[in-house]
Amino acid sequence: MKVKLAGIAIVSAIALFTSACGDDAVAGAERSDVVSSLEKQGIDNATATKMADLYEKAVDNGEDINFYGLAALPLQSSFDAFEKTFPGLKVAGTQLNAPDTITKVSSEVSSGRVAVGVTSGTVEVIGALHAQKAFDAMTPIQADQLADIAKDPAGYYAHALTPWGPVVPTDAPEAAVPTTWKQVAGGDFEGSAAAVDPTITGLTAGMLTYLLDAGIIDEADVAGLAKSDYTGYADSGAALNAVGSGEKDLMLAHSYSVFAAQKEAGGLDLKFDFPLQDANITSPLFLALPKGAPNKAGSELLMNYLYSAPAQQQAVQGGYLPTLDGVDPGELFPPLADIPNPLAGPHVDDVAAVYEKWAPVLKNAFK
Repeated sequence: MKVKLAGIAIVSAIALFTSACGDDAVAGAERSDVVSSLEKQGIDNATATKMADLYEKAVDNGEDINFYGLAALPLQSSFDAFEKTFPGLKVAGTQLNAPDTITKVSSEVSSGRVAVGVTSGTVEVIGALHAQKAFDAMTPIQADQLADIAKDPAGYYAHALTPWGPVVPTDAPEAAVPTTWKQVAGGDFEGSAAAVDPTITGLTAGMLTYLLDAGIIDEADVAGLAKSDYTGYADSGAALNAVGSGEKDLMLAHSYSVFAAQKEAGGLDLKFDFPLQDANITSPLFLALPKGAPNKAGSELLMNYLYSAPAQQQAVQGGYLPTLDGVDPGELFPPLADIPNPLAGPHVDDVAAVYEKWAPVLKNAFK
C-alpha cells in the first residue's frame, strides 16, 4: 500500500537561555546555607555541592534564566521552589511549542545571546540541524541526573518524556492504528496524520534520522514521504482536535504528559496506543550549548535541580503529569525495564555525525 502517513509530533522540546543582567553580581546566599537547604530537600551531598558550585558561578555572572518550551507553565511551581532554594536567581518561563522553541533558539544564537537547548533524546537536536542548523556548534554538558534515564528517581520523567506512539479516537478500529514504525514510514498504513510540526523538514526529519540510524526503517521507507498525507499544526491542541473531530485519523505524539493535559482540558475522546512493537524510544535527556557560551551556570543549575527527586515531585504536584480518571502518573507506563524493544538513540557526542550521515537520504524526502 502507498505511504500516506509520515507525521511525527514532537511536543516536549525545551530551550533555556541565560543572560547577564548587569555589571554587578546579584546578591546570593551563603554557600553552606544552599548546600544545607538542598540536603534538607533530599538531595545527596555530592549533588548539592555541585549545585552550590554552579550557583556561585551564576550569581557572580549576574545571570537571568529564561525557560522556553511546552513545560513552562506546569513547571512554574518548580521554578518557584528553585528561586527559594537559590536566592538571587530568577527564572522566567515562556510557553512555546517545539517548532517555535527551535526558532527561538536560532534567533537568540544569531543575535549573539547565550542559548541553551534541552532536548529529549537526540530528536530535536537532529531536527534543529535539519531545519536551521540551530545547534551546529554544540558542546554537550550532561547533568548527573540526566546521564542515565534509569536513574530517574520517581520514574515520572522517563515515562512522560520518552514514549512515542499514535493517538487515535477511542473507538478507532484496530486495523486503522499502526503498531510499528515500519508501518508508519514503510507504507503498510493508509490514513492521514496530524503532527505538531509546521516545518516538516525539521523535527520530522529528526525523528526519521533517529529511526534510520537505529535500523528500524531504511532508505526505501522514506522514499515516498513527499506524497504522504501529512498536516503539520502549530500546537498540540490543534493537532489533537483534528483527530478528535475526525479530520485526521491519528496523531503521533511524543510526551504523554502533554497529550494527557490536552485530553483532560479538551474532553477529547482519544487514546494513546503504546508501546509500538518494533521500537520504543528510551533516550535520556541532555543539555546542548553553543561552543564557548558564557554565563551557562544558571541554566545547568536549573536543569540539575529540575531533574532532582524533590523538583520532580514539585512538577507532579504542579500538574506537569496530570492524572487521568484518578490514575497515578507513575502508573501510566510500565517500568523502564519492562518496556519492550527499547530504542536507545545515538549518544549526544554523536548527534552531529548521525545527522551528516543521513542528511543525503532525507534531503529529497520533503518537497
